[in-house]
Amino acid sequence: EKPNIVKESEGEIDKGYLTKAEYDRLVDLINSIKKVNNELDNDVFEVINDEIYSMFAGEKTAEEVADMIQNRVQILVSEKS
Repeated sequence: EKPNIVKESEGEIDKGYLTKAEYDRLVDLINSIKKVNNELDNDVFEVINDEIYSMFAGEKTAEEVADMIQNRVQILVSEKS
């Protein structure tokens, strides 16, 4: 299993992965969301949903996923403006 390496000012740090309990809590939170306020919120939710599973599969670090989400949401916002 690959470590979850994150680059910080101190260098690279192994942040580890979510525990099963943390993962379950996150999934419960996501599944508890019943209302999306507008089209942009729905699009953002879909971006997060698309990207987050690659972290859970160990394919990307949390930092990589956050960067991808940020980039995709910035593009969405600029397209909707």
